[in-house]
Amino acid sequence: MYFESILHLKQQCKPFYTDSYVIKVAYNKSKLLYCFAPVGGKNVSGAEIIGLIAGAFVTFSLVPQVIRVFKLKSARGISLTFSVALLIGLFFWIAYGIMNEAISVILWNCVGATISITLLFAKLKYNKQ
Repeated sequence: MYFESILHLKQQCKPFYTDSYVIKVAYNKSKLLYCFAPVGGKNVSGAEIIGLIAGAFVTFSLVPQVIRVFKLKSARGISLTFSVALLIGLFFWIAYGIMNEAISVILWNCVGATISITLLFAKLKYNKQ
C-alpha cells in the first residue's frame, strides 16, 4: 500500500524547469508536496534535503575543536581512541551511503572524514611536543 502511494505520487508530479534543476510539484489531499531533481539525475526528496542540513551541522561541529587544537598547539584534550574510532565510523558511513545511494550520507561523511583526519593529524603532531 505504501509503495503504491509513492508510485502514485511520482506519477502526479508536474515538472517545472529551471537552468539546472527540474522542480516537480505534486498535490496530495490539499497538501503541496515538492520533489527536487537535478536535470538528468535522480529525485532528491525532502528527507534528503533534511539529511543534507543535518549532516552539515553535525559535520561542522568538529571545526571549532580543530581550530582550537591548531590555535593552542595542544591536543591534550583529544583522545586518540576517539579520533580513530570516529574516523573508522565515518568510513563505514561512507560505504553505507554509497551502497544506498544516499547523497547526504556520502557528502557529509566525506567532509567529516577530512576534518577527522585533520584532527587526528593535529593529535599526533602536537602530542609529541
